[in-house]
Amino acid sequence: MIPRRQAIPFAIASTAFEDLPLVLWDVVFDVNDLGRHCLSVSMWLRFRKFQGLGNDFIVVDARGDNHLMSEKIASRLCCRRTGIGADGVLTVLRPNGDADARMHIYNADGSVPEMCGNGLRCVVLALAEASRSEPLSVETGAGLMKGWLTADGEVRVTLGYGRVLHPSVPVYVDAMSTTGVEVDIGNPHLVLFAEQPGWRSQSLTALADTYGPELEYHSRFPERVNVGFARMTEDHKRIDLVVFERGAGRTMACGTGAAACALAARRTQRLAAGVDEVEVRLPGGPVKITLPLTDADPALLTGAAEEVFVGEVRLEEA
Repeated sequence: MIPRRQAIPFAIASTAFEDLPLVLWDVVFDVNDLGRHCLSVSMWLRFRKFQGLGNDFIVVDARGDNHLMSEKIASRLCCRRTGIGADGVLTVLRPNGDADARMHIYNADGSVPEMCGNGLRCVVLALAEASRSEPLSVETGAGLMKGWLTADGEVRVTLGYGRVLHPSVPVYVDAMSTTGVEVDIGNPHLVLFAEQPGWRSQSLTALADTYGPELEYHSRFPERVNVGFARMTEDHKRIDLVVFERGAGRTMACGTGAAACALAARRTQRLAAGVDEVEVRLPGGPVKITLPLTDADPALLTGAAEEVFVGEVRLEEA
């Protein structure tokens, strides 16, 4: 007896399907009526999982077909209960110019940010394994960035030309008024130093969980904003930071958030005089921010990153 459903594997190029880079299709036909019925299509996506200080990403190398998955699929993959689980999806594409690659970013909710510092470090690490020259250049939504591996195995990247747009943005939450620092480092940030009497006894994580969801939608930022909750150490040379990222929620680390916080601390004179390299301590671990000496210099982000695992995931399309 001929079964009515039969899977027929196809190891073919993915150029006919625009949703995502594929390595394999499994097409299930009704074998009693092949002329009319294709019951389902299963698509296998090959990926690598990276993390930088707990900020974790699904990395897909799509330079072969240069196709980008949809935001719906990216969000599904990022789900920690029913998908792979990640803060975002990083797709490595062919560059438009002379760079080594182009990086496209999806947040966990499917939105597209301009830039992701820790994501860039993960992409640089992935590219460096097959490259014989450094620094590597990567096109991003915030411009051309460079990255390289340090002698002690960390990954350092440029973050563009950060600017403090406003040192004192009014913020009203929970019947309390305070101020934040607005910073543009290729993507928008609002940095709040937890110095108010009502906040001093609370952990930065608690503040991020309580106020981050509301402040992400602050009326000043029509495209939403990343919100950092920070405290200076007693010597004013280091910063503790927790970031509530737009489109991802509270994360273990945020590279652009660390740079934005260091720039905000220097502009508001919270940072000790003469300090050009700042250790920013995030829940996932510390990063080093090298502050620009002039407006023509980019900020630098340095920290640990690693590949966690590789795999293939099956995606169903009815």
